[in-house]
Amino acid sequence: KLMLNIQQINRTLQKALNSQCFSKSVVLNELLKYLVEKSIKGEIPSEFEIACEVLGNAQSPTKEKNIRIYIYNLRKKLDDYYKKEGSVDEVIFSIPKGGYELIFRQNRKVINQAKITKLSPYILGFSFVVFVLATIVFISKDKSHLSQSYLWKDIYSSNFPVLLVLGD
Repeated sequence: KLMLNIQQINRTLQKALNSQCFSKSVVLNELLKYLVEKSIKGEIPSEFEIACEVLGNAQSPTKEKNIRIYIYNLRKKLDDYYKKEGSVDEVIFSIPKGGYELIFRQNRKVINQAKITKLSPYILGFSFVVFVLATIVFISKDKSHLSQSYLWKDIYSSNFPVLLVLGD
């Protein structure tokens, strides 16, 4: 299993903060930075800590409810970000419901694409070799028995040229 490092996390954080999704909300930017920082340290902040450290002062219990709204909005922004601009980021940030802990995950789609990209030349080369070998075998074989085959009989007895169409 691959492990995430702090450089990957910080690169993803900076990319997210500079994105269109996060460009208009200073509070959500600060909240995301704060939660990433706490998660790197292995800490889970409380509602009161978020109110004090992100919003700058101790809030009343009524104002603490705003933290839940900010977290809800941050979850929505992260979802939007990863559907659009962050779809190819190597790290995914998420905040599970019911808490304030930010979780880091590797983007499996990006990892799988990288693996496929590495294997593509080998797959293409193998396919070419199989094609060449099949062509050699087909050309070198005696094809007189094919004209008797139910599948090939119409093709061999026809006076029309054979047209081969490949598609996906």
